[in-house]
Amino acid sequence: ALYEEDISGTPAELSPLPVQYADFAQWQREWLKEDVLEQQLQYWKDELSGDLPILQLPTDRPRPAVQTNRGKMHQVLLSRPLREKLKEMSRQEGSTLFMTLLTAYQSFLSRYTGQEDILVGSPIANRNYREIEGLIGFFVNTLVYRADMTGNPTFQELLSQVREKALRAHEYQDVPFEKIVEVVQTERSTSHSPIFQTMFTMQDTPRKQRELVGRSLEMVEIHTSIAKFDLTLSMADSEEGLFLAFEYNTDLFDPSTIERMTGHFENWLNEIVHHPDAPLSGLTLMSKEEQKQLLEEWDDTQVEYPYEGTIHERFEEQVLRTPEAVAVVYEDRQLTYRELNEQANQLAHYLQKRGVGPESLVGLCVERSPEMMIGLLGILKAGGAYVPLDPTYPEQRLQYILADAGIQLVVTQESLLESSWLPEEIQAVCLDRDQEMIVQESTLSPVSGVTAENVVYVIYTSGSTGNPKGVMVEHRGVCNLVHAQIDLLNLNPASRVIQFASLSFDASVFEIFATFISGATLYLGNQEDMIPGQSMIRLLQDNSITHATLPPPILSALDKSLFTDLKVVVSAGSACTKELVERWARDCTFINAYGPTEGTVCATAHEFNGNDSPHIGRPIANVEVFVLDQHEQIVPIGVAGELYIGGAGLARGYLNRPELTEERFVPHPFKVGERLYRTGDLVRYLPDGNLEFMGRIDHQVKI
Repeated sequence: ALYEEDISGTPAELSPLPVQYADFAQWQREWLKEDVLEQQLQYWKDELSGDLPILQLPTDRPRPAVQTNRGKMHQVLLSRPLREKLKEMSRQEGSTLFMTLLTAYQSFLSRYTGQEDILVGSPIANRNYREIEGLIGFFVNTLVYRADMTGNPTFQELLSQVREKALRAHEYQDVPFEKIVEVVQTERSTSHSPIFQTMFTMQDTPRKQRELVGRSLEMVEIHTSIAKFDLTLSMADSEEGLFLAFEYNTDLFDPSTIERMTGHFENWLNEIVHHPDAPLSGLTLMSKEEQKQLLEEWDDTQVEYPYEGTIHERFEEQVLRTPEAVAVVYEDRQLTYRELNEQANQLAHYLQKRGVGPESLVGLCVERSPEMMIGLLGILKAGGAYVPLDPTYPEQRLQYILADAGIQLVVTQESLLESSWLPEEIQAVCLDRDQEMIVQESTLSPVSGVTAENVVYVIYTSGSTGNPKGVMVEHRGVCNLVHAQIDLLNLNPASRVIQFASLSFDASVFEIFATFISGATLYLGNQEDMIPGQSMIRLLQDNSITHATLPPPILSALDKSLFTDLKVVVSAGSACTKELVERWARDCTFINAYGPTEGTVCATAHEFNGNDSPHIGRPIANVEVFVLDQHEQIVPIGVAGELYIGGAGLARGYLNRPELTEERFVPHPFKVGERLYRTGDLVRYLPDGNLEFMGRIDHQVKI
């Protein structure tokens, strides 16, 4: 009216205002002093009681210590048919389109974060008195909507909950949001907004053009570079469809991430209109193309490897190829492949006469030396499975393993029997003390009847309670691992490999067997050689070591420039840092390997260049990985979930712990009759198909 008056000169007729904005401000100040404020505040105290969760959206960068407001916006138009289905569902459920879309957004956030307690803010006009409907002024307030997704409700059930909460929130909308923050969240953080970190807005979009005094006015969209929250979803209803806009913080999210999220939200809306009565866990965020990419294309790791036999049979094949090549070196001692094989055969015959055969668990407690390799191979050739007993471990831990595994025989050395760790009822075969009897045995390979399905070793690892548990690994998994590692590390007869890991750590498995199966030479060091310092430097330099698998703390303490012969370095055992990648990847082949003992040492790996950010790569040959949510549903690219491992490397399970085995080794959700191992590790797929490690789900204790 005022615009038309200015253009035409005709006085505008405006209805008199019963109150002014100053009157409203005075009324609000007086109202805030009365008992009604306490009544309204009590609702919000109850609704927002307990711990208020921070929304854990999967960001591309860590949250800054101080919240920033740099932002962008991504917009799309959702189709009219989808709009009509959403409106029809709203009518059927007795809700408004706002309530339906708010419910959709909250359930979407739950699936994206894995959180079941979701807080979303939303602005409200707050003109709930007739006297102020035509008054110019800022009346907008913010309401908080809290949704509880526990119990895996259907969308209809959640919508009913959100509808009731929305109606209640509107009853108590007069309390200024600042007052709610003051009484509800006394502790504040500079890194995120209080109470909620995402907002949802909904509005009707007027006609794009409007006629005023002979002039045609057209709406112009304004794009700001500010994001008030981590993420704001704005939706607008129009005859063309539903306008959707994500305003996002660019210090947290990349544009490609928000574009992908937008597609996932559109898929989610289509899912809920077609399956409103299905549990939320049964709905998918992904298109069929993305599902195919995750389940088929990125998980296609099949390679033909000869893993039907046993690992010691693979070793014997290498002995035939290079009998006089040096297999193992320790200080001034060395054994050729033939010598190592013959001495292991003699021990195997000796052990068989003492009852060792398929599925026999034999303790192995030997100092670092060639005898350690003889003992290990001898146990396997006899048909047994070795159980590492590190001589440096406390007696209590060694005795726990002996008792838990029911070990009846231990291969050891006489000097190690001076302490009281070995009970008298357990038979000891000492490689030094019993040497005269052992060498009388045949040097030919014994027959044991062991197959690829028999156990090759039981390694005790800690768990979430810190209580050691024995993981039973079969020959099939080790054979597959070794062939995959030989290809990945380019191991060959000219390779010179350091044996760093204790036998009680499964990294030793591929150090030893990948070396022996490829015809390379394995270099052993004493305990002092395994500590960063001059002794380790000399071991690596004097022996011209070409391949080393070392944990990040060791790599951090070493200077790569000192080792000119070192061609391949594998980082394993703990998280690899960007600093390590930058330091090591420029001058040699640098590989980050990841894998739990239950997945036979290594499940994923990646070779880095110097510019890569650290991640754990993709699955190795014949190993499959899945990133699943708490309902064992596959999650989209960029969304965090638990890593599940399957395929050729899957362990048999936990020794004498059927309940724990059943809990951690679960039925394969996509392949009938197969199993997957729940790692308890939180990961997410990166857009290029690599996996990013994000931490533990159960805060596992390592001992």
